[in-house]
Order: sequence, then C-alpha cells, then structure tokens
Amino acid sequence: MIVAIIPVRLESSRLPQKALKEIEGLPMIIHTMKRTQLASSLDEVYIATDSAIICDLVKKHSGKVIMTSKNHKIGSDRIAEAADVDTTDDLKYVKKLMLKDTLKHKYL
Repeated sequence: MIVAIIPVRLESSRLPQKALKEIEGLPMIIHTMKRTQLASSLDEVYIATDSAIICDLVKKHSGKVIMTSKNHKIGSDRIAEAADVDTTDDLKYVKKLMLKDTLKHKYL
C-alpha cells in the first residue's frame, strides 16, 4: 500500500493561515489534497495536522486526517509522527525511495 501524508499547519510565519487561503473558491489545502488524490500510484492520502480547523475542513471535503503534536518545527517531523517512523533514519530512506521512483517514472 502506498500512502501520501501531507503535513499542514496554520501557524505559518511568512503567510499566516496559508493553508486556508482560497484559490478559485477552495482552500489551498483542499486543492493540494484533491490533486494528490488524483495520483494513480497512491492508495490513500492523509493530511497530518495539529489544527482542529484544518481537521474539520478536510473531513468536510471527505479527506482523511491524522492529528499530530503542535511541537513540530518542520513538516518531516509531522509526517514521521503520522507515519510512526523515526525521522532520522526511516524518513530519509523513504524520501530516497520516493525520489528514485519519481525520477524513474518521469525520466525513464
């Protein structure tokens, strides 16, 4: 099973509540989720967030949510918690596999 986990938070310093900004009538996180769901290579798509607002919004649009800690400073840590992996080892390996697979499909 291949799963996508999209990390999202509201507390952006450069553009507060960026995930909720509307693009053609839909919040950015919903556009991101829906575009990701179109990937035929994925079995499931989850949004990993610490925000009840984002959680409710994603569920309203029939998305799947994993609630995470508010203590994460970077998205990779949020993904690691949601996937229940160790960021220092497991996630680096997963990123390498994903990059290799992406390059293979795109350029070969």
